[in-house]
Amino acid sequence: MTGMKGKPIYPQEEGMGPLERGRHRYALKDFSGAMEAFTEAVRISSGHMLMTALDHRAATYEKLDQLRNAIRDSRQMIELMPNKAKGYLRCGKVLQLMKNQDLALKMYERGLQKVKIGADDERIKLQEVFSRLQSKQAPQKLLDPLTKLPVELLGMILQELDMSDLVKCLCLSNSWKRVLESSNKLWTYLDTTTAKRLISQKSLQAYFRRSAYTVDRARISVRPENKGGFDQKKLMFLTKTCKQLRELTVEGHGILGDSLVKAAPYAKNLQSIKLIKNCKIPLGSAIAFLESNRAALNEVVFTAVQIGQHSLPIVWPSPSFELIKTLHLQAYVESSQKPIIRLDEIVASFPNVESVALVGWEASNQGLVDLTPWQYLRILDLRDMGLTFLPLFPAEIESITISKNKRMVRPQLDPEAESHQKFSMLTTFDCEETEMTHAAVASVITPAIDARNLKILRMGTIAVERAPGSDITEHYPPSETLEELGLGNLDLDEASALKIIRQYPNVTKIDLSWSKITGVAVRQLVERGVKILNVCGCSKISPDAIQFARSKCVVVDWHLPTMARSRSFRDAFT
Repeated sequence: MTGMKGKPIYPQEEGMGPLERGRHRYALKDFSGAMEAFTEAVRISSGHMLMTALDHRAATYEKLDQLRNAIRDSRQMIELMPNKAKGYLRCGKVLQLMKNQDLALKMYERGLQKVKIGADDERIKLQEVFSRLQSKQAPQKLLDPLTKLPVELLGMILQELDMSDLVKCLCLSNSWKRVLESSNKLWTYLDTTTAKRLISQKSLQAYFRRSAYTVDRARISVRPENKGGFDQKKLMFLTKTCKQLRELTVEGHGILGDSLVKAAPYAKNLQSIKLIKNCKIPLGSAIAFLESNRAALNEVVFTAVQIGQHSLPIVWPSPSFELIKTLHLQAYVESSQKPIIRLDEIVASFPNVESVALVGWEASNQGLVDLTPWQYLRILDLRDMGLTFLPLFPAEIESITISKNKRMVRPQLDPEAESHQKFSMLTTFDCEETEMTHAAVASVITPAIDARNLKILRMGTIAVERAPGSDITEHYPPSETLEELGLGNLDLDEASALKIIRQYPNVTKIDLSWSKITGVAVRQLVERGVKILNVCGCSKISPDAIQFARSKCVVVDWHLPTMARSRSFRDAFT
C-alpha cells in the first residue's frame, strides 16, 4: 500500500489525477491522504476545477476536525465565485459544526442575496437549508393571552394559579403587571406554603395592597427554621391589616400559641381556623383562642392539641359555642397518660355541631354516653377515647368512627331506647379494634343497608362470637351499595370471609390483612372487580398471586409476617 515518493500509494490510482486520487482516498476514509491529494489539486487547478478542489478539501478538513482550515477554504470559494451557491453552502455547514448557528444563518442569507434565481441549480438547496435553520432558530411564536382572550375567561384562568405563579406573572411584562395588579380578586387568597425563601413584611404589604386589603383566606406555614414561615409579627400584621379574613389555615412543624392568641382579637370576622400537618397548639392557647373568637367561629380544626400533665377533666369556657358547626380536636400527648375529657360537657359546650372528631383523649364518663342532644350531627369520629359502651347517636347521623376503643361493646337497651337507635342515613361505620360482635355490628348497619345508604364498613379486629356450624352471613344482609369492606385481623377462615364478601357484589376496596385467605381468594376477588386490596400479613398467599393481582391493575398492599416463611405456605392459586 505504500511506495516510494512520486509513486501512487494505491495501485488503483495509477494514471489518476490528484482530484480523482483524493476522491478515491476519501471513499476509503484515508482522510490524511485525501487532503494531500486535494491540496495538490488546489495548487494546479483554476476556475471550476479549483472550486471543486477547494470544496473537497474543506470537506476533508471537516472529517479531520480542522474546522478553521475548512472555513478558510470555503471563504476562498466565495471569493473565487461569489455568484455560486457552493461556497456559501460549505461555509454555512462548517459554521454550524462550530456551533455558530447565527453566523451560519447570516452566511446562507448572504448567499441568497448574491446568487440570482435561476443562475445556479444549487440555489434551491441553499434556500432549503436557510429556511430549515431559520425555523429552528426562530423563537416559538406564543400568543399573549392578554390580547386574545376575553377578560372574563382570562380572569377564570388566572384564578387557578397559586400565589407563587401569580407573583412570577408580574414579571412577564408591564401590561401583565398592570392587569394583575388591577384585579383585586386574584389576591384575596394568601398561600405561603410553597414559598422557598423567607417572605418579608414588605412583600406581604405589597400583596395585601394588590388585594385592596381584602384577603379573606390565608394558608400559612410555621417552620422551626423560619424558612418561608410566619412569625408572630407577620401573623399580627395579617390579622390587623386584613379585616375581612374569614379562613386561616396554619401548617408545619412548629408550635403556635401566644402568637395566635395575641392576633385573635383583630380577626373579628374569622369563621374557620385549622392547624394541620403537625402544627401544635397548647391546650390553654386553644381554649383562649376559642373564647376570643366565639362571635364568628364556625369551624375549628386542631390536629395536635399539646397537653401537659392533666389529671383532671378539661374545663371548657361558658357560655356555649353555638355557631361552631365543625369541631376537630386531636390530642398530642408526649407521656403515656392521655388527657381526660368529659363528653357531656363537650355536647353542652358545642350544641349545634354537624361534624365532630375527638381523637386520642380519655373519656371520663365511662358509662353510656348520650350524644342524641347533637341533633344536627352528621359526622362523628371518636377514635381511641377509652369508651366501654357504644354511645347513643342521633337518628340522622351519617358517619360513625369509633375504632380503637378496645373495650367497647354495644349495651343492652330497653325497647324504647332501641327503637330510636335506627340509623337509616348511615353511609360509614368504622368499629375496628373494638369488642363489638358481628351481631352488634349488624344491628347498627342493617337499617342503613335496607335504605341503600351504607357505603363503607370497617370491622377489623372485632370480637367473633359464633356457634360452631352457624352461618356467618346471617348477620349481614346483602347490599349493592357497599363500596369498601374491612375484615382485617378477624378470626375467619377463607370460606367465611368469602361468604361475607359475596353479600356485597359492588365492593371495590377490601381489607383482609392478617387473615387466613390464600391465593385462591385473591384470584376470586380480582375477578369480582376489586381494585384495592390489603392482604398484609397473609402468610398463605404466594408472591405469584400478588403478581397476578397487580398485573390486573389492582392496588395490593402486602408484606409477609416477620416470622420466616415456609415453602409449605405456597399455594397453587390458579
